[in-house]
Parts: sequence; structure tokens; C-alpha cells
Amino acid sequence: MNQTVQFNPKQFNRLFPFYLLLNEELEIVSCGKSLKKLCPAIEGQSFTDYCQLTRPQIELTSYQSLQQLCNQLVILSLHNEFGTVLRGQFECLKETNEVLFIGSPWFGSMEQVKDSTLTIHDFAIHDPLIDLLHVLKTQEISNEDLKELLNANQQQKKDLHLLSLAAKANNNGVIFLMTSSGFAG
Repeated sequence: MNQTVQFNPKQFNRLFPFYLLLNEELEIVSCGKSLKKLCPAIEGQSFTDYCQLTRPQIELTSYQSLQQLCNQLVILSLHNEFGTVLRGQFECLKETNEVLFIGSPWFGSMEQVKDSTLTIHDFAIHDPLIDLLHVLKTQEISNEDLKELLNANQQQKKDLHLLSLAAKANNNGVIFLMTSSGFAG
């Protein structure tokens, strides 16, 4: 039983907002709504003018060389003001002699997402990138909190060590007060 799954353009954009569709001349026939936000004039342009294949490192010279990239991880760098990197894959559409790239931006922080003018609504609901970036940010905050606690603990150890040295040296019953700048006698 052969079943075909079809999406209308609105559904396809919701599922794959960063897609690229290329024809045999490597012209960008269409792209996802969120990709248009990053590269407003990309449709109708040459793929090689707007994108650079970073991984695997091969030169794209023809439709056939692009077809050879199907079924493997591909990293693209966009020639836009943000230097956006996309991670995804190519799929051949034999019925139309087109190649479809389906991917998502590859950001290392929420700040990069914000700097690129994207929001959470520009990503597919199933895309875990935003969730992973939030987890990363939470870990960064926790690490900073731990560093502050460790520094405070180390300072307390130093103060206690100084206090114990002062107590050992105190044979006259002199009272020492601890102030923020050190000891006062």
C-alpha cells in the first residue's frame, strides 16, 4: 500500500520554517517563512550566491553534485548580516527534479537568536533548539552562582585562618574584631 503524505504550504512552513527548495539550475525556488526573515531577497537567487556548504566540504558545481549530498548531515553558512549557520539535510524530489533542504539554525546561545531577530515563534514547535538553549542558559547561571559561592567560601576560609593565627598569638587577652577590611584590635 503506497501512501503519500502531503502538506499545504502553510502546514509545510509551520513544520519546516527554514527550508530551501532548489531547482536544477541551483536557483532557490522557495524558502521557509523564517528563512525569509533572515534573508528577505533569497527567493529566485542562486543557491551558491547565498549559501556556502561548510560540511561536507565539497564544491557545488551542479545539480548532480547537490544530489550526492542527500541522506547525510549538511552544514550551510548563509551570506546574510548575521552569518547564520543552518544544520540539516537535502532530499531529492524526483517528481519535480528539485532538491529540498530541511534544517534549522545552529545557535550557541539565546543572545545569538535575539541578535538575528528571530523569536521562539520562528521555529517549528517540534524543534528542540530553543529548549536546549534555555537549558544551557540555566546551566550557565547555575555555574556562575556556584563560582560565587566557592569564592565566598574561600574568603571565609582565609578569614578563619587569619582568626586562628590571631587567637594563637593572643596571650594577653586582647579582643580582635573582624571588620570588612580585616581585623581590628
